[in-house]
Amino acid sequence: MAPVLRGLRHGNGTLPRFHGGGSSAEYFLDQVLASSGIRPAPPRNSIMGFARLSSGSTTLIVDAAPPYSGPLSLNSHASTNALELSVSRNLLFVNCGSGLGFGDDFHLAGRCTASHSTMTIEGVNSSWFSKGIHKNLSYIQEAPKIVKVHKQKAVDGLRLRINHDGYQSSHGLTHVRTMDLAIDGNSLVGEDELYPPKKRDLKKFDKISADQLAQLEYAVQFHIHPDVQSSIIDEGTAISLTLVDGDCWVLKHDGSSVVSLEDSVYFDDNFLDPRPTSQIVLSGKIKKFTTRVRWSLAKVV
Repeated sequence: MAPVLRGLRHGNGTLPRFHGGGSSAEYFLDQVLASSGIRPAPPRNSIMGFARLSSGSTTLIVDAAPPYSGPLSLNSHASTNALELSVSRNLLFVNCGSGLGFGDDFHLAGRCTASHSTMTIEGVNSSWFSKGIHKNLSYIQEAPKIVKVHKQKAVDGLRLRINHDGYQSSHGLTHVRTMDLAIDGNSLVGEDELYPPKKRDLKKFDKISADQLAQLEYAVQFHIHPDVQSSIIDEGTAISLTLVDGDCWVLKHDGSSVVSLEDSVYFDDNFLDPRPTSQIVLSGKIKKFTTRVRWSLAKVV
C-alpha cells in the first residue's frame, strides 16, 4: 500500500480528487508512509488505474481506467481521461472533487464528467448514471469498455497517451488524450482528439448530428484550484495562471477553439460551502471525421 500512496501523491502530499478522494490530510499520509518503513519506487506505468508523469517539480496524474460500475458504484465518477496537475506544493489544475458533504445536487454534479478536467461532448457524461429513486442512489450503469494507456519517452521528456470509448455508444466517437511533459517539468503539451473508429460509428455520429439539426460541440475543461489567480491575456487567446508562490504559467491553444474563463466550484470539507473558483474552457464544433484540439501549458521564466 505504501508504494501506491507515494505514487498517487501530488507535490503537496495530497491525493488526487477522483472518485470521492480529495484533500486528504498530508500529515496523516506522511505518518502512514513513515510507519511503513519502506520507500520503494512507485510502479512505472499505472497505479490502481491512474497514470502519473513527473518531471522537475511538476506532477501530472490522470484517471486512466473505467470507473467502477453497478449498484456499489454510488460514489464513482465519470472521470476517465481527466487530469490533475501540481507544481511543487501548488495545485494548479484539479477536479471539483466529491460534493457528498454539500447535499444531493452537489454530490451528483461532482460525479459528472463536466466537473473534471477533461473533454466532454455536449455536456454528456462519459459514463452513464442510472436513474435511481434518489440522487444519492444513482450508480454508474455503463462505463467505457475499452481504455488503453501508453506511456513512453518523448523527444524531450515523457509522453502519456490514453484513449477511451465512453462516447462510442452515445455519439460514435472515441476520445484520445496525448500529453508530453518536458524533462525539466516547465511545459506540458497536450492534444485531445475525437474520431469515429469504424464506419458504423461514423453513421451513428451523422445520425445524431442530423437529429440535432446542428453541429455537435465539444468542451475541453481545466478546473483551476481556487488559490490560483487566472486572467485572459493576449487578446483573448491565452490564460495566465499565477500560483501562490508567485510563479506564472500560461495556457495556450492552437486557435481551433474559443477560449473562455467560466465559473466552477471546488469541494473542500474544510469549508462549509463549496469554494468558488474558475475553469478554462476550450470549446468548438466537432468535425465529421477527426477533431483535434491542441493546447500547451508553460511556465513563464
